[in-house]
Amino acid sequence: MIPEGSSRTMALETGEVDLVVDVETTDLTRLMEDPDLEVFNEAGTTHQWMMVNNEIAPFNNADFRRAIASAIDKEAVIQVSLQGTGSVSDSMLPGCFNGVTDTGAMTYDVEKAKEYFAASGLDPADCGFAIICSDDMKLRQGQVIQSCLKENLGIETTLESMDLATYLDVTATGDYQAAIGNYTASSVLAFSQGVYHSMSINGSNKTRLNNPEIDALIAELTKLANASNASGARKDTLRAEITDLTAKHTEAQVAQAAAEAAEETARQRLPALEQAVQEGTDRWETARQDLTDTIRYREMLTENEKQLANVRSGLELKLKNRKAALDEADTAEQRLGRELDAARQRLSVLRELEKNMDGYQNSVKAVMRAAGARRLRGIIGPVSAILKVEPGCEVAVETALGAALQNIVVENEAAAKAAIALLRSDNAGRATFLPLDTVQPGVFRGRLSGTARLASSLVQADARYDNIVSNLLGRIIVVEDINEASRVARDNGFRSRVVTMDGQVINAGGSFTGGSVQRSAGLFTRKQEMEELRIRAAKLQKDCLAAQEKTDQCKEQVDALQAELTATASEQITAANDRVRAEAEQKRLEAAAAQLETARNARRQEIDTLQAALADSRAKAEDAAKLQAELTAKIDRRTAEMSRIAEGDDSFLTRQNALAQDLSAKRLEQVTRQKDAELAYSQIAALEQRARDAAARRASLEESVAALAARSDACRAEIADIRQTRADSQTTIAQREAEIREATQKRLARQQAETETLARARTAADNREEMSREMARLAERKAAAESEYDQTVAKLWDEYQLSVSQAEALCVEFDSLPALRAQVADLRGKIRALGSVNVSAIEEYKEVKARYDALVTQVTDVEESRNELSRMISKLSAQMREIFTDSFRAINENFGRVFAELFGGGEASLMLEDESDVLSSGIGIRVAPPGKVIKNLEALSGGEQALVAISIYFAILAVNPAPFCILDEIEAALDDANVVRFAQYLRRVSDKTQFIVITHRRGTMEAANVLYGVTMQEDGVSKLLKLDLEQVDATLVS
Repeated sequence: MIPEGSSRTMALETGEVDLVVDVETTDLTRLMEDPDLEVFNEAGTTHQWMMVNNEIAPFNNADFRRAIASAIDKEAVIQVSLQGTGSVSDSMLPGCFNGVTDTGAMTYDVEKAKEYFAASGLDPADCGFAIICSDDMKLRQGQVIQSCLKENLGIETTLESMDLATYLDVTATGDYQAAIGNYTASSVLAFSQGVYHSMSINGSNKTRLNNPEIDALIAELTKLANASNASGARKDTLRAEITDLTAKHTEAQVAQAAAEAAEETARQRLPALEQAVQEGTDRWETARQDLTDTIRYREMLTENEKQLANVRSGLELKLKNRKAALDEADTAEQRLGRELDAARQRLSVLRELEKNMDGYQNSVKAVMRAAGARRLRGIIGPVSAILKVEPGCEVAVETALGAALQNIVVENEAAAKAAIALLRSDNAGRATFLPLDTVQPGVFRGRLSGTARLASSLVQADARYDNIVSNLLGRIIVVEDINEASRVARDNGFRSRVVTMDGQVINAGGSFTGGSVQRSAGLFTRKQEMEELRIRAAKLQKDCLAAQEKTDQCKEQVDALQAELTATASEQITAANDRVRAEAEQKRLEAAAAQLETARNARRQEIDTLQAALADSRAKAEDAAKLQAELTAKIDRRTAEMSRIAEGDDSFLTRQNALAQDLSAKRLEQVTRQKDAELAYSQIAALEQRARDAAARRASLEESVAALAARSDACRAEIADIRQTRADSQTTIAQREAEIREATQKRLARQQAETETLARARTAADNREEMSREMARLAERKAAAESEYDQTVAKLWDEYQLSVSQAEALCVEFDSLPALRAQVADLRGKIRALGSVNVSAIEEYKEVKARYDALVTQVTDVEESRNELSRMISKLSAQMREIFTDSFRAINENFGRVFAELFGGGEASLMLEDESDVLSSGIGIRVAPPGKVIKNLEALSGGEQALVAISIYFAILAVNPAPFCILDEIEAALDDANVVRFAQYLRRVSDKTQFIVITHRRGTMEAANVLYGVTMQEDGVSKLLKLDLEQVDATLVS
């Protein structure tokens, strides 16, 4: 229970409760506008008023009570507190009860109120009182009353609000002055007893009214009510019995009419249901036959799909193996290619070293360059160039030769002298020369044992160099290891030099030389490696070609298998799609068959139900007739008794019987109409079901037509192929057709003659028959034709929704009805094979086309953007080529100038490897230091290479000067003379750029303006020392 009004409304709106009685009027408009709530507004018997305690002053003064009753505007109270939903009651009783009148009631009259108040003899200042209220609505009523009394009579009132329980206790005990109250009753007697009888004091008589006259009137009213109730008790009983019997009689009539109507409805419905069952059976058998054909076709597709899956699995396995072989071949080809490239690169490096005579002394290089420039004649070459060492003995031979490896073989003594003179004049160092006409062979006088061999036997050379080989290697013994070397040396009395295969030496005289091998630039090793690399590169080239051929072969096999696999996958997808369509068609047919079976069973069940209902209706009609007779007798007896009890009420009984009969007739008519409506509804439902079946059949036919249209396109393509084949064999067919036409003409002639003879005989016989029999037969045929025509028209409309004119428009010519039926059966089979029609294909096509158009637009935009970008790139490339060419030319000019300044002469330039494409071309550096001819930068020393790099850097800086530069030990590799040149040049260009140089070279420091040094006088503490060379003032900067 929720006593407070707004809380009740909130509980209703939140769904906490489902029903609320006595809604707050302030919430009424909002509740009526809520679509989820329904508000019932009915007139009630609740009576509201301001109660006063008649036992206390000033309310025990009747004129005072009349004054305040006339001073209150009741309409204002209704508008403010009830939102206009109540009505003014000027009577002591609610106006909804019969006999209540407002004659002599107290109405709103301010002047009259003032007169009553003057007659009371009371002072307004002494008449103030408190009005108690138990809810918001009563509080609003009290506020209006408070305003009226203040304005009209000058009486001050106060409002007190309390909970309902306290309110009831206070008003029941009389412990109050005035209160807003209400009371609800079902009759005048109940309202009077509850509100005005003295026995209700301390109860519902909250005004504590104690008037004996009112108590007497209420007692008299009570006696009259009891007497009236006692006098009509028997009449009421009889009327109730007659009414009940009349109702039962009417119900019996209604039951009889309903049973008869149900019997007639069932009788009319049975033929239609039986016909529907027969039609449903025919359609079900057709659907079952179609389903059988579809299942057979699906099984065939499933088997075909399995075969294709097996083929595809085999192809995938073969393709996997071929791809693995292709990967292996490709990996092998790449590995061989990398090995070939590495061998070629190594061979190229070794050739370059050989070409540049890397590992030779400068004196040897000077002699060989002079010989190459034809400044010297008779120079054959270094010893290493005329010897070919046995594989594996390179270290031993190089150790045995030692410095003699770089001795120069010359033709004669004159050539040796010329070469020595050249070395002296060019200050190019010293070298040993071996003239062929002066060098004498060496003589070995010792003995060899074990694996010991002479070093001269480990090399091969031209016969003209035998003396040189013997001189250099003929007295040196080569053994496997140091132990054997020691033994052999001891056997020979330490008179011969013994060398091991790994380069350890026992010198003549017994001294040992060994440790890590110091080879003379590995010249023999390099030659041997170059020979091995040439052989290996040739072999790798052959292997690469073979691997490439194998890779191409594997790739062709993979491509062939991939194509075959793609074709098989396409066939498998097609087969799967056909199977899916067949399964869908099977499901559709199964559903259709099940639906037809269900409909047929439902029709049969409905027939059984109608037959049972027919029998039941007949029984009910008979029972209703018997019951009517019994009830009529009872009604007559009760009516007679009623006449005896109330003789003066004949007209009333007559009217009552008439009304009862009218009521029975009306109810009978209503039942009849209901049965007619039920029959109409059942017929409508049947027609709607037939319409739905027809719509489904029409949709199926439309799908079939669409499938036939698609199949027709395929058939046209097949017909075109057949016509091509027919054209190829047209001559043979023409000859056969001529023979067939001739035979056919002869046969037709004979058949025509026989037909004419039979026709004449039949005509004669027909003429002999009686005309009446002919007319009867013709009439029967006409009736049968009309019936068949009607059935055909109905079938066209039921199954295809076609009128006669539409069917005639679609009619095609045919020669043979069986052939046409066979063609129809074939087309139906093909339609079933096609499966369900994709009804969303048009929408999908529209979506795809819209997407295609959008992509075409995007492609066009991209192509336009690409063309625009190509133009911009071309323009930027032209600008870049122009800028690069100008900058390259300026840098090249500065490079030559800076190079000459730093090297003290010489020439240098930059060159483009591909002048046609300057942006992608490499840049070559050509330098010629003073007094040197350089073909490769690697021929320069480390310091010279560093100085070339510094020249290029300063050339770039001259083209685009920077405010300051930081140089980090870039002159570290320079010798002292070049450091001085570097520092002097740095001073010359320091007017445009400030240089901060990190260096350890004295020459650079001497050229600087200010020096900063970092020192660590204490562990972990660094200090900075500044030295201004111009002021020669050293300060310690902390």
